[in-house]
Amino acid sequence: LSATNYIFEKVLGEYDECLSFSDCHKITKQPGTGPQKELPIDFQPTECDVICGIRGKSSYDHVGNQIFRKIVGGQLEAYSGASRSTKSQIVSNIIQFIYTRGGRFVKQSNKRWHDVGDGYA
Repeated sequence: LSATNYIFEKVLGEYDECLSFSDCHKITKQPGTGPQKELPIDFQPTECDVICGIRGKSSYDHVGNQIFRKIVGGQLEAYSGASRSTKSQIVSNIIQFIYTRGGRFVKQSNKRWHDVGDGYA
């Protein structure tokens, strides 16, 4: 899956100017860690987060979602022709990439943000 790493690096290169990872979360999460978790009341998604479950311009334009879409788009050809186990590996690599950059998969519900975990993602 070295092509996956190439896509990740290419996408990061395109976003280097706008990403300041000092604003991202200091705690990184490992894939497979639990169900939805309520985040602090003052939580606001950073450029590293992927906003889930919200349609519209705000989530579409969110930098974390733009990066996620580019990474996924770069993997579509490999994914479509892959075996089931390779497809799972591609998805896992994408999720791991988001986590290692300090991102989370988040969703807003009842005016509170939740870390939805990779099962939902």
